[in-house]
Amino acid sequence: MFKTVFSYLTLFIVLFLETTALAQETVRQPFDASHMAVSGSSLRAFTTDSTAYLAIPPSAFGHDLAITAQIDHGFDMINCGIKSMGVVQLELSADSTKVDLLQPFYAERILDNSSELLPAFRLSNTTAPKLSLPIVGWAGKGEAVVSLTQLLKEGDEWFSYHDNMEIRALQPDLSRIVSTHAMPDGVTFQIERWHETDDNGQRFSSSNTVLPKGSKPLMVSCTLRLLPQVADELRLVGEENGAQTIRFSEYSQHPYAPMPDSLAIRWPLHRQPLTIYVDHRFPRKWHAALCDAVEKWNQALHAVGLPARVLQPRWLPQDSVAAQQAVVVSYDLCHKGVTNSMLCHPRTGEMLSARIVVGRGFEQKLLQDFLLRGEANARYLQQARHRDRAVALILQAELMRELGAILGRANGDTPAVCIDQPLTLSPADLAFVRAVYTPMLPGESIFACRQRLQQREASVMASSHASPVSVLAARLEQMRSVWQHPERYEQAVKVVGTNMRRIYERGIDLLNDALQQWILMIGNAHYSANEQCEAMEQIGSHICGERSFADSPYIRTRLIADRQYLHSTIGTDFEQLLSDARFAQLHELALMNADAYTVDDMLADIDKWFFHRFSATETMSEQQLDMLCLLVDRWHKVLGSTADKANKHGRELSQAHFDRVMQCLRQLSIQHTQTDVRDMCKLLVAKYIADKSSH
Repeated sequence: MFKTVFSYLTLFIVLFLETTALAQETVRQPFDASHMAVSGSSLRAFTTDSTAYLAIPPSAFGHDLAITAQIDHGFDMINCGIKSMGVVQLELSADSTKVDLLQPFYAERILDNSSELLPAFRLSNTTAPKLSLPIVGWAGKGEAVVSLTQLLKEGDEWFSYHDNMEIRALQPDLSRIVSTHAMPDGVTFQIERWHETDDNGQRFSSSNTVLPKGSKPLMVSCTLRLLPQVADELRLVGEENGAQTIRFSEYSQHPYAPMPDSLAIRWPLHRQPLTIYVDHRFPRKWHAALCDAVEKWNQALHAVGLPARVLQPRWLPQDSVAAQQAVVVSYDLCHKGVTNSMLCHPRTGEMLSARIVVGRGFEQKLLQDFLLRGEANARYLQQARHRDRAVALILQAELMRELGAILGRANGDTPAVCIDQPLTLSPADLAFVRAVYTPMLPGESIFACRQRLQQREASVMASSHASPVSVLAARLEQMRSVWQHPERYEQAVKVVGTNMRRIYERGIDLLNDALQQWILMIGNAHYSANEQCEAMEQIGSHICGERSFADSPYIRTRLIADRQYLHSTIGTDFEQLLSDARFAQLHELALMNADAYTVDDMLADIDKWFFHRFSATETMSEQQLDMLCLLVDRWHKVLGSTADKANKHGRELSQAHFDRVMQCLRQLSIQHTQTDVRDMCKLLVAKYIADKSSH
């Protein structure tokens, strides 16, 4: 009897659940799109001026969706890439009431698909929805329809541009959906947003409270693209390859602990060529410079086995939608210099979208750099008719750097622009191409590919190693040839459209860039002791030695304010060189490697270049005394700072050596043969010894 009752009860429960499921199927409300414009195929869009809806087919769930956006025009910007949500996974919620947008966790991975840890790893790395969109109806053959009106007209979840100070508060009541543009794998929405502005271009600040006096339109495009389901093609690289990377922890390479690893960000150029579209408003006089820059990278890519001219520059057709193109180069009136923006797939590192913008007036500061590049450039600019040619070369160099960046190059240098030498990619650029774009061999694993390329690169670099120290030194030597004779190039300065003081300040900035790079080499385990010693020698030589920029005819004959600009810049460099962290790094390197560049080595070089080994007979110029005084002052400032308390041992080493310097200066104040040196040493000893005793 009990079994019979239990059987009937079970049957009743099953029938109830099936009936409930059927009821849920039958309550799916059809979406009425009869009054709307319809566009798209794989993703369909339903729009009016004030509303926008997206129909997602059942086949799209579980697939990746790329959400990209750009400013089409407005606020003096053209085709400007903006921050967007990027790649998400589409999932239908369990109760079929929402579409979830997921961004899976990729900071930890298992790259070995045969690993026994995979099932447990997948269960432990479930992802909560980044955003959920309620389903407002159903269309076609089970397409889930969601509303995008709020996201497109006023939201910032899918895209935002808050970092642009010119664009103020949004006026959502004025926003409207302008149009939609279909493509085989997605759809683009074009939205007109209105933002507050003022007629003088003034910004809010504590001293300026001018209220906005109007609003301006901003045309934005948001593109949704379903990404194809293809096997992941990763390229594992190290940080030394100069590539932009995605870092993660990998669990299959070591049995007991995750291993840090990284994969390169790159375009799938081995599958198809990349078209670089040029906006029709880009100045045609510079189109040749862009094509020449592209050709330099084409040659490097072809050398590693990719098809010839895999990068193809073309004018963007008037009827094309710029937001749907992978790469667009534009010219606008807003940006300063030449800039880029990019979006890649967070799992594979595959580049999805990139924009390069050439801003109006980019050439002003770069022409100063061109003038300071050497006497050949300075003589070339003496004639005004050569200015346009110089600007074209400068732009080509800038575009070569930005093209490298959107190809995945990290922190690439701008090629040196010398009128008597052709523009070329640097050895580091070529090494990046070899590491990231060399095709894999048939059947080769990603780990074997990395090992093969690393072994080959080691042999290449061993035979063609160029010291980063000597490269920077050569650039500064070229600049010195102009720096020491500014009166010869007054006409060139006028052609640039500036004055000698600004040229001088720009030269100090370039000197500072080189000093900063040399300082970062000190205590860095990636550089040998010889390279660090060379870097320290260049620092001393360019500040206080025979190559000193402090001893310039311009400084000697101009105002104290000009000299102060140099002292302020070099003083900051001294603080970084003599920081507690630097002492601690050098000490740790010495403990790990007996042949390392040590604290004693650095201080011996400082004694040599700035204190002349405390010789009582060595003659010192006025400029050298200035640098000595500046170094002691900034060293004392570092010791009085509390910002670096974590490096306690470094502070102790620094303080001990500073005390030794004070004792040596005390001896020089008595014994030195030069009167002004004795007076300066007395002043320094009295100031800092008294300051120490007061504490």
